Amino acid sequence: MDQNGTIIGYILIQGLKELWTDFPEAFVSSFYVRRIARQKGVGTQLLEAVVEEVKKRNCMRLFLENSKDNPIYEKKIYPKRGWKERANISIFEFPIK
Repeated sequence: MDQNGTIIGYILIQGLKELWTDFPEAFVSSFYVRRIARQKGVGTQLLEAVVEEVKKRNCMRLFLENSKDNPIYEKKIYPKRGWKERANISIFEFPIK
């Protein structure tokens, strides 16, 4: 929140306790920072907070998806903060007409 109590960003995680793996992990399902608050450290603070939260939950991994044509991807925002891009995964979609 900003000084006026307006929400300027949020991050939502889903716990995936031993759903696909033999260990608990978490997925960032939604992450947003309002345009007026971008490039001011809000996103970094949210990412740091979520990392601390999943550590408290004893998760072994935290992951998120990011489109390769997204400016955030192109700026390498996540790798600069210690995130590693997984090379061994592909996402497929089936077009429903």
